[in-house]
Amino acid sequence: MVETAKFRKKMAAMRTEVHEALVRSVEANAEKVCAEMRAMLAIQRPAVAAQVDIDWTWGDAPKGSFTIGKASFNGAETTALTVTIYARAKSGSGISAGWFEFGTAPRFHESGKATGRITATPFFFPVYRSNRQRVQSSLRAALRRAVKKINAS
Repeated sequence: MVETAKFRKKMAAMRTEVHEALVRSVEANAEKVCAEMRAMLAIQRPAVAAQVDIDWTWGDAPKGSFTIGKASFNGAETTALTVTIYARAKSGSGISAGWFEFGTAPRFHESGKATGRITATPFFFPVYRSNRQRVQSSLRAALRRAVKKINAS
């Protein structure tokens, strides 16, 4: 028969241990993905890389940035964890990170003089797409390790 006091104690410990393990794993993975995005932009467009911030945050992205998607983990027993990876131009740079991710149509001055167009050189979505499976596997592994740690105690 299961001792209810011992079982409840393990479940309470599991809740906090799993939450902490997921937070650590999400932070590590978000930083890896951001570093890869920064490296890809630096290779493709070195001059632009100095003008663009690529980072992650808990919750919503800062104003003026663009995001591909959000990852949320929430359940009845835990608080919601929402991670957002974003790219935005540094203040005063006069550019938009989206111009380089998605490209622009031909642009013209008010005088009618053509200023050209920016061809798309994606640095954000390809990295996100290539890391999605690795991040999911890492989160599942962190969850399994946390559960095994509590069960062993």
